[in-house]
Amino acid sequence: MRGSPAAVPREPRLSSPRRWPLCNDLPVVWLVFLLIALPIAEIALLIAIGRHVGVAATVALLLLTGLLGALLARLQGLGVLRKVQSEMAAGRVPGSQLVDGVIILLAGVLLIIPGILTDALGFFCLLPAGRRILKAWLRRRFEAGLLSGRISVSLGSRGGMRNVTPRERSSETKALGSGDER
Repeated sequence: MRGSPAAVPREPRLSSPRRWPLCNDLPVVWLVFLLIALPIAEIALLIAIGRHVGVAATVALLLLTGLLGALLARLQGLGVLRKVQSEMAAGRVPGSQLVDGVIILLAGVLLIIPGILTDALGFFCLLPAGRRILKAWLRRRFEAGLLSGRISVSLGSRGGMRNVTPRERSSETKALGSGDER
């Protein structure tokens, strides 16, 4: 077209370095680890153990740890269930015991999965000291998520559900910690 202004030359755009989008997604990284890296490590460890003690002993070890782990998980789980029931009967919220129950359930699943690494982690989860360490780690992660805003908590109130941020210091959130109700 005549009379139209001349096209202004553009500067070439510098492209940003291409990133693999899955690397920034932590749950996907964990999933890849759990589905690929962990089984490879387990198989390599089982082969190494099988070479030293024999195939029959390795299979017996896996069966023994699975059975022993299932028995211990059941006993620990029943103990936690009794603690939950006694806390509820006393009118208290059994928060710590419920977290113990989830960790024991995780331990049972880990012990059923054949492998030395998963069995070691499962037995660690069954030990009371191991559960204390895991609960402290989970608590720190949860608190950091609350403070950063990645995690939000919804509380029921007279007006319905509402989100509570860590910055709010209302009497309602303070009363929630002491077990008082409005």
